[in-house]
Amino acid sequence: MVLALSETGSVSAAARVMHVTQPTASMQLKEVSDAIGLPLYEVVARKVYMTEVGSELARTARAIAIEWDEFEQRVDARKGYTRGTLRVAVVSTAKYFVPRLLVDSQLDSLTTSG
Repeated sequence: MVLALSETGSVSAAARVMHVTQPTASMQLKEVSDAIGLPLYEVVARKVYMTEVGSELARTARAIAIEWDEFEQRVDARKGYTRGTLRVAVVSTAKYFVPRLLVDSQLDSLTTSG
């Protein structure tokens, strides 16, 4: 949640990114702040600013997330799985049928955007 807050600059936006309600996000952030014993962010004129400790925690969380992703890739490689990002540029109407074509091409996991 701290990383999402750092990246979005808003508790509400962080909650949306993490697929939780805003009160749940606020509660989670308070629990982390209480555990650390220092505030993670300040609200000034309805805008969120990360404190020094909050920014440091967000950097640490980002590094852990990157390390975890790299670990998962190494484990997948040992299992013989390959993983990566396939970017496909198509006309706007193709977004309706291209995902089905990609699923048929034996992709185990597919995330689309556009």
